[in-house]
Amino acid sequence: MSLLMGPWEDLAMAEFAFHYSRFPALKAYIDRIGAEQRHFKRFVIKEKDDSGYPREVATIKLRLGPEFEIECSSQEHAPTDEERVAIKTELSAVEFPTASRPARYRPTSTSRN
Repeated sequence: MSLLMGPWEDLAMAEFAFHYSRFPALKAYIDRIGAEQRHFKRFVIKEKDDSGYPREVATIKLRLGPEFEIECSSQEHAPTDEERVAIKTELSAVEFPTASRPARYRPTSTSRN
């Protein structure tokens, strides 16, 4: 029996479906730089500061869509041109989930006599 129940099970499986380890080119890059996945489009690299507390030293963002891009806040951790091309090729065929935004609430107009 699964410990996950109801809608949480679908959420957990959807999150796993887009875990970076399922994409070999992306996995090779993320593992090389030692980043951890925050969600399917964002990764961070942490190092301990002088007091021993972790701090983020770089953020990697995947910009999905026709103009695919990998943004890295640190040049030191940015992907090589070969990694960038391999990741773009690999992820271009993947249909990532998109957020659906509900229509804004528009109250019906009421006439006041």
